[in-house]
Order: sequence, then C-alpha cells, then structure tokens
Amino acid sequence: MGADTGQINRVAIVGNIGAGKTTLARHLAVTLNLPLHELDKVFFQPGYKDMPADETIGQFRQILETDRWIVEGVEKAPVLEMAIMAADLVVMIDLPLPVHYWRAGRRRVLALWHGHPDEFPVKRGWREVLGQFRTLWRAHWRLVPRLRETLTRTGDTTAVHHLRSGRALDSFTHQFD
Repeated sequence: MGADTGQINRVAIVGNIGAGKTTLARHLAVTLNLPLHELDKVFFQPGYKDMPADETIGQFRQILETDRWIVEGVEKAPVLEMAIMAADLVVMIDLPLPVHYWRAGRRRVLALWHGHPDEFPVKRGWREVLGQFRTLWRAHWRLVPRLRETLTRTGDTTAVHHLRSGRALDSFTHQFD
C-alpha cells in the first residue's frame, strides 16, 4: 500500500552521518518525482573543503524558493532549520549513536578499498575515517538536539516523521513503494 503523495512537494531529510538520508532521498525522489539536492554537493567542494558561504547560502535559498524539492544532509544547523521550516514533509532519521557509527564506519572502510560512488575523491586513509567519526560525535551532541527542537516548531501543515530505529525507517520507506 503506497502513501498519499499528492500534497508532498518539498521534503527535508535530516539526521546524522550514516543514517540513510541519501538512500531514502533517492527513493523518494524517484517515487514522488521530485528533484533531489544532496547538500554535501551544495556546501562542499571535492575533498570536503567548504564552499564560499555567500555562494552556498544563495544557492540553497534558490533551491528552497522553488515549488518542488528534496534536500538531504547533515550540514550547518541554520541551513537545515530553513529547510525544515519550508518543507511539507520532514523526515528526521535519529538512530542510536552506535548504529550511526556502524553504518558510517562500514561505508568509509569499504571506500578505503573500493571507493564509494557518493564520496568526493579524497585521500582514502584512516585519518579521514577518524575525522568522520569525530564529526559524527559532535553532530550527535550538538546538531541533532537542535534539530529535534526545530521539529517541535514546524507548522500544522508540515508532516513530521521522527524515525528512531532501522525498523521505523524501513516501514516509512515502504510506504512509498
């Protein structure tokens, strides 16, 4: 049984590293026929170097001003808050911290040997894996609580799904099959 997708035009998918944001966003982009904007590609140059702030904020605002979009990422909190407040549908994937570490670690370790199609070309070494783990830790304690609080301020016209387990994520995803 599919979900009623008639009124969904603007989707924000947020969560920590390794949550499954990109996988869900790609599935919804196909199912809902919405353009997908992966925020890593908006905010970072190859090698995960920051893009100039004025360039990225302007580009991000242009995305949000359009009628139809999916944005996904774990970027700076004010940017994600703008997306959450503008969305018809917000999905926060908020898995237990060890699950994020497992998923992110598995992806990065496999990328050390095989590369990863979603990763920018970076030096593939343990330093990058450990750096991503530090970012994951900081996001869990700083960004994620702020996003949880932002979810409480969405309007009545915004559908909010706060997914806290892999089972909840799978169940939500299958609504759009």
